Amino acid sequence: MAENTAHTAKPDRIIRPDELMQRLGIRARTTLWRWEKEGRLPPRVQIGPKAVGYRESDVNQWIADMETV
Repeated sequence: MAENTAHTAKPDRIIRPDELMQRLGIRARTTLWRWEKEGRLPPRVQIGPKAVGYRESDVNQWIADMETV
């Protein structure tokens, strides 16, 4: 019997800006915001009134795309 993947699929993890900066080797948060404003980053997700993050799948795909350029 096949499993229903809609119920067993893992939800996409949200990466906070500090973790994204670490993964990209960025030291200044202003660089992250500038890149976002320039459209160089995946779209961010509002996760609270004063909290944002990035979908891990979007970040992974963005990094993979950048490596092929």
